[in-house]
Amino acid sequence: MQKKKLLYICPHLSTGGQPQYTYKQIKHFLSDFQIEVVEINNSGGTAFVVQKNRIKSLVPVHTLGEDKSKIIDVIQNFNPDIIHFQEIPQFDLPEYVLDIIFDNKRKYNIVATTHGSFTNPSDIVYQPDRYVLVSEWSKKKFEESNLGVELTTWEYPIEEYSFNKEESQIELGLEKDYKHVLMVGLFSPGKNQAEIFEIARKLQKYKIKFHFVGNQAMNYETYWSPLMKNKPDNCIVWGERDDVDTFYAACDLFYFSSILELNPLSIKEALSFKMKCIFRKLYTYLDTYDANPLVTYITDDTNATKQILIENLKPEFKEGFSEKPRIQIKHLLTTPYNDRERFSMKSIRQLESYGMDYVPIVNEVYEDFAPKEHCRRPDHLSKDNKPGELYPGAGLGWITGRHYGCYLAHKMAVENLNRDYDYTLVFEADGFIYSTVEEFVDIVYKACDIAEKNNVYYIGLANNLSQYKEVVDEDFSKTAHNQDLAHCYLLRNTDREWWNQRIKDCEWDVGDLWFNHIFYHHQELRYTTNKVYSKQVEGYSLLDETIKTWD
Repeated sequence: MQKKKLLYICPHLSTGGQPQYTYKQIKHFLSDFQIEVVEINNSGGTAFVVQKNRIKSLVPVHTLGEDKSKIIDVIQNFNPDIIHFQEIPQFDLPEYVLDIIFDNKRKYNIVATTHGSFTNPSDIVYQPDRYVLVSEWSKKKFEESNLGVELTTWEYPIEEYSFNKEESQIELGLEKDYKHVLMVGLFSPGKNQAEIFEIARKLQKYKIKFHFVGNQAMNYETYWSPLMKNKPDNCIVWGERDDVDTFYAACDLFYFSSILELNPLSIKEALSFKMKCIFRKLYTYLDTYDANPLVTYITDDTNATKQILIENLKPEFKEGFSEKPRIQIKHLLTTPYNDRERFSMKSIRQLESYGMDYVPIVNEVYEDFAPKEHCRRPDHLSKDNKPGELYPGAGLGWITGRHYGCYLAHKMAVENLNRDYDYTLVFEADGFIYSTVEEFVDIVYKACDIAEKNNVYYIGLANNLSQYKEVVDEDFSKTAHNQDLAHCYLLRNTDREWWNQRIKDCEWDVGDLWFNHIFYHHQELRYTTNKVYSKQVEGYSLLDETIKTWD
């Protein structure tokens, strides 16, 4: 018996869910139908052809040029019994062509599918004889529109694939002693790979690598180009591959970071390889994955997702790393021969016996006139403090060369935070430990922990002044942007690029005010301890007219 003829018409075959869905359907129906495919737009050119080549290996493919009316010749020559549009055709073909294809005297049936969650059934001009939808959510949406057209679903299947994980890892050259996390998808804001980059930075002390399979199309270059410039070392971008199945087989967990989907095929492929999967429960999924033991839902809380990854993968630490965070101390010295600074050094270097690495940064007193370039208050620059005129302009005081030197010291502390450490503890030249050393170390580790859990960018250790405080727990409070003290504070080194950007976009001011300026315009969380763990040595400071010896 002669097979019926089925003609698929696709908007493109370059990459993504739609051509993969088409490929899977062709494999499913090939024994029952004689099949050919029309590709309306050659969107990927010769760059993204993995799925197109797979389809070509099964059936003939006709790629249209600029003249879309040539599709009429394909239809007449093939003489199909069924035409299946893999997307609503009015978006890809001109009306005069669609008028011919949808002619009431046609001898073939027309089927249409949509792969977009934003498709509005009421806006569809050319109605087919049947809709084949990709998910139950999509079907319900079409049912609500009462189009009077038959509706059914054909979902991409979750299968049970056979594979050899060890051989797949060897084939890809993946380290056996590492855990491997996979993301498959086009680099785009919707797929949200930036989130995985962020979490990868938080996990650099673990033996975990994050693998990204999917192309970087030029129409999304503004999204992926900045990501690639600051890519963490534990993220490997493989581009588009024709062996994605090998990645599913080789990796330990599938992390789908997408924030906008209808019925993503990569999740189904991962589950077919029996992978643990983490992703958001998007409204379009309904309850599809609720009962699946391999699935864990995540939220926008990246710190919670980080913990989910650690709990699921149970990774080992890299050599030289441990469960305790690696902390570098930066001590901002100006006149290290001064008694006050010597006292400060002696106090702070006690922390070395607790595994914290001490780095003195000597920034000599800046005696020249402060530069106007990139200054927040250029009208307030002065050679000295002008006794009797302490609060010009906005009441913030004159800016002298010494104030500029103070800014330079803090700038040196926060720029290019060392990737070999998890946190940086910054002391000004006259800062010292006011509590016992044991209490100080304990609060520093607590600060590290709460910085990760609550995504805090700056923690002061001096019960800092603020017009607003919100108690977080017995040890810490959230402050307003105008937190006043900066003589001892903790930073996360994973925020390295954020701080580098703040140096560029926030004009300089004296240290404390510069930090206030930063957090006023970029209102990330800023905390302080509820007790004073660090103070400044009494006496004249760098910013005073005359530096006197501390007695």
